[in-house]
Amino acid sequence: MEPLYAIGYARVSSPKQAQQGESLDDQTKAIKGFVQSQGWMLYPDEVLEEQFTGSADSRPLYDFAIKIIKKNPGKIKFFVVKVIDRFSRGGSGAYHAMKDELARLGVELRDIGGVIQPKVNSLQHLGFSYPWSENSPSQLTETVLAEVGRGEKSNILLRLISAEIGLTQKGFQVGRPDDGYLNDFVEFDGKKRCVLKPDPERASFFTEMFKLRAEGVYSDTEIVEHINKMGYSSKSQKRWNQNHTKPIGASSPKKLTVKQLQRIIARPAYCGIICEKWTHYLPIKAQWKGLVNIDIFNKANRGKVFLREIAENQFEILYNQNPEKLVTKRHKFRKDFFFKNIILCSRCGKPMKASSPRGKSGEKFPTYHCARNHKQYSMSREKLDTAYNKYLSSIRFKKFFLRVIEETLLLKFRKEEGVVAKHTSTANQRVAILEQKKSDFTEAYNTAKSPEMRDGIEEKVIAIQKEIYEAREIRDKLEVGEDDIHRFIAHAKNLMEHPAKMLENISNMREQIALFSLFFEQFPTYEELLNGTPKLTLVFKLNEENEDTKSLSVTLPGVAPGFQD
Repeated sequence: MEPLYAIGYARVSSPKQAQQGESLDDQTKAIKGFVQSQGWMLYPDEVLEEQFTGSADSRPLYDFAIKIIKKNPGKIKFFVVKVIDRFSRGGSGAYHAMKDELARLGVELRDIGGVIQPKVNSLQHLGFSYPWSENSPSQLTETVLAEVGRGEKSNILLRLISAEIGLTQKGFQVGRPDDGYLNDFVEFDGKKRCVLKPDPERASFFTEMFKLRAEGVYSDTEIVEHINKMGYSSKSQKRWNQNHTKPIGASSPKKLTVKQLQRIIARPAYCGIICEKWTHYLPIKAQWKGLVNIDIFNKANRGKVFLREIAENQFEILYNQNPEKLVTKRHKFRKDFFFKNIILCSRCGKPMKASSPRGKSGEKFPTYHCARNHKQYSMSREKLDTAYNKYLSSIRFKKFFLRVIEETLLLKFRKEEGVVAKHTSTANQRVAILEQKKSDFTEAYNTAKSPEMRDGIEEKVIAIQKEIYEAREIRDKLEVGEDDIHRFIAHAKNLMEHPAKMLENISNMREQIALFSLFFEQFPTYEELLNGTPKLTLVFKLNEENEDTKSLSVTLPGVAPGFQD
């Protein structure tokens, strides 16, 4: 006699639910026991286990079971579930549609509790059968339980989602953290709440991204290259099978790209602000401190995303504008117009532009110019360069000033020493990890038998060696000690006797702005250079205010009468 075959089907709504009490294993054991007690056989040999919501229109393993039934017509007689709500939580309509689909294929739906009863023909005693005369005695009960299942789902989701929305609107974390953070739990009103804390291994990558972009000097491509040299790679994520029931591997870590950088920079979470669907896309102050402050966030976004505090701990978010103009447009560095980025227009106070228009004779005339909402203001490159160079060459420093700088640098070094040590430690760990990887691959190369395997391993070793060189380069730059400070001071003594020497080998705008900022609190206009009245940095201001202290004075021969060299 041919055995009766049944398909066993177990389901939970999510992998999390499978781990929290309603295990697939428990359902599977119960189904197997029931099938065995009925004298049936499972087809295939194992119970189909699915982690998928019972209210979804498409459920992969249930669809797979239908395909099995269609490929084996007449062979499978029963479809067994533990209880009705494990079969469907879409309500009575969805439940009866699925049950009728099985019935059309000659398969009866059964549950372990025995609620679902086979159909009975009310006209069987008369020898007739019609579709309307065949009904299940348990049809009403099944309908009620299917509706209860849908109602239970709604109640569960209502309690869960409403609680999560409430927590989000109070500034707590719900769900997986952004990269650079870790979930942490704190006591709040006698209950544990989730907040974020910096990831000690990855937070430095993100703070560096914001810092470099806020400076407005590096291009996004240069920032990406720098972060990748620091050792950045994306977190490896689990890869799941089609039904999301079993992990089948992990994604490979990837280097940062420009598009990823731009998406990261635009996320308010990195400055301690929550702005998402559950806050109605309104910015909410988070219950944790961001990796960067709001000022740096705004500068880094350059007006694309702008956060403004309108009251205490109340913010508004603006897009594609920057009402406070925190960031100026990034200008290119041009050696042929050396002072382009550090000479201001006397009419509007913005950096002057530069070009070489042709005259009627066809000859080019290098010119600095500006016409931003005002009449054209321009002058020849030769005239402005002469004035700027003359002013710079007139500056002299007294020896005592170098001792002030040395003490200032050492004090600053003490403050930053802990941060530098932390970054250096991270860089050293990365070098050690890469060295270990290289060692493992080298060992594998020695044991590899086929030339193809050796070639593949050799390519990986070369790639790792390149990463080691880059990681060592970053580490060496970070390792700054007091001897480095004193060597810098010795070099500075030589340069400060002739300040203009510092400007001879500038190769990029970042370096140019940094060096000129040593002299000027605000970059000068042409008229200020001629009059000897640029706004000097704080150190110069102190010197000007202490004219009687000759050891601290700065002399400007031929520019500021009354001073002597």
